[in-house]
Amino acid sequence: MFDGRTRLANDVAANVRSHFPKELIDIPIPRAVRVSEAPSYSQTVMTYDPLSPGAIAYMQVAREIAERGKATEENFDSNVVSINYKKDGEIA
Repeated sequence: MFDGRTRLANDVAANVRSHFPKELIDIPIPRAVRVSEAPSYSQTVMTYDPLSPGAIAYMQVAREIAERGKATEENFDSNVVSINYKKDGEIA
């Protein structure tokens, strides 16, 4: 979680940005009470309070990761996804 009010958080964020510019997802997760409370109720923030700023930020990060991970024709390798599992009682 990121708290932009502190100098340390901003210094760390700047350092991460400079070292990992391509890997960084520049969507800060705000420090929020709801994010901290959710585990106390055995829930994620997505089920505890899906409209909270923290939940919305986590959803944005998840969407960004999904977008970056979409297969394109030039980087798609069908050998990676074609795994055949044997069923119970089946001989390999």
